[in-house]
Amino acid sequence: MSQESLDAKARKWNSLQSKRFGSSKKTAFVDTGKQSLPAEHVRKIIKVSRALQPKSPAGPFSIREG
Repeated sequence: MSQESLDAKARKWNSLQSKRFGSSKKTAFVDTGKQSLPAEHVRKIIKVSRALQPKSPAGPFSIREG
């Protein structure tokens, strides 16, 4: 083989390997960290949880005698 054909093969091999193993490959998963809930959702959760709690007749700070 001549030197020119070897150089052409080497260039082709390098280009194929850089396409195959290059850093331009995309990753499947990117961790964006924990997302916070919007304020409207937090308010709705608190409102629903308060509605589901039983009401005590004497209030939350009463002392029970028993």
